[in-house]
Amino acid sequence: MELFGLSVVIPVFNNATVLPKTLSTLTNYLSREFANYELILVDDGSTDESPTLLIAAAANNQNIHLLMHESNQGQQQTIADGAFLARGEIILAIDADLPCALADLKEMAIMTRKGYELVLGKRPKNLRRSWWRGAGSRIATMIFRQLHPFNISDFGCGIAAAHRRLIQERRSDAKPVRLLKLELLRLANTYIEIEIHPSKDSSTAKTSYSFAKLLKLFLTLFFSRFQ
Repeated sequence: MELFGLSVVIPVFNNATVLPKTLSTLTNYLSREFANYELILVDDGSTDESPTLLIAAAANNQNIHLLMHESNQGQQQTIADGAFLARGEIILAIDADLPCALADLKEMAIMTRKGYELVLGKRPKNLRRSWWRGAGSRIATMIFRQLHPFNISDFGCGIAAAHRRLIQERRSDAKPVRLLKLELLRLANTYIEIEIHPSKDSSTAKTSYSFAKLLKLFLTLFFSRFQ
């Protein structure tokens, strides 16, 4: 059992169909592997049963903390808001459908504890997903690498672990969060990207991403060069 503080942040938006399984699986694993952990669930204005499920989960587990957005703020701000509330030495973000193997979360946390201020996940190249999501992710990464000097091969992966220092420094900046991964890369003295292993449900999980959201991401990436 690891003996350091871990804060896990999950952005939630209309994820009622996957939340019961995710919360059960994740809390069982965290309580077994980490002596000191918290799970921060940030609901981003869901219109399904997600808020009800989150409230019930928090009532039954003192390690679960909630933040509820009254209106949709977007994934980047949602993750940042959860991270800013975190009390752990290591803050780890993961999607609500728990798309990676649980052992990957522990590995990322340990690597952050041992010296990397930012540990980023990258999905395997043979990961099964819709063609437009795969193409969108590749285009986003290509734009990112053209505009910024960081050696990142999967900019679109939402799984990452950061040391508390980075989160505290970003929190002290009053500017709105636009691309949290880029903003943390700019602050980090050390970073690394590691391959994650998809969970058995990854290929069948539904996504809230749309063409409109991908287009918005492309535009945000383009203008990030001037920020």
